[in-house]
Amino acid sequence: MRTIGEMSTDARILANTLKLNLIDQGQEVCAYDALTASIGRDVRDRKCRGLLLTARRAIERDHNVVLVSISNCGITMERDYGGYLDGHRKHIQKTTRRKLLGVSNAIIATPDSISNEKKLGIMTEMSLMGAVVQMTKLSAVKRLEATVAKAGTKELPTAETLRFFSNGDKNHE
Repeated sequence: MRTIGEMSTDARILANTLKLNLIDQGQEVCAYDALTASIGRDVRDRKCRGLLLTARRAIERDHNVVLVSISNCGITMERDYGGYLDGHRKHIQKTTRRKLLGVSNAIIATPDSISNEKKLGIMTEMSLMGAVVQMTKLSAVKRLEATVAKAGTKELPTAETLRFFSNGDKNHE
């Protein structure tokens, strides 16, 4: 029996297979077929998804890499970190915008069916999500990029980044 926090045998085998293929042998992709063969179960099955996720996280943590899935192929190491983060920023912006529009339409359609207390919570969440949409726009990212470049290409502290968005470019020129 394993203790809480200990990786299961199958997850450990998957982690070893990922390490062998991607880290030790330097292969571009560790195929799902190789991962499936290593534990004798299809890693694309819902029941095995958690095992593969645990193995991926272990490899990412232990070897300081970013692993990504390639549909119907396998797992690979991400080498374009900027593109990786940009894709996630775009996804967050698109999803947030879509959810805001849906909730906004629902509130407009049924304004009296929501109590004032609930409206306060909803409006707070919508305000926060609206700010996320504004901060993830390409124009805002470009302005922030110029500020980061002035800082010597270091990551800005969160407080300074939030100050940038609250003040715009005024204090950063």
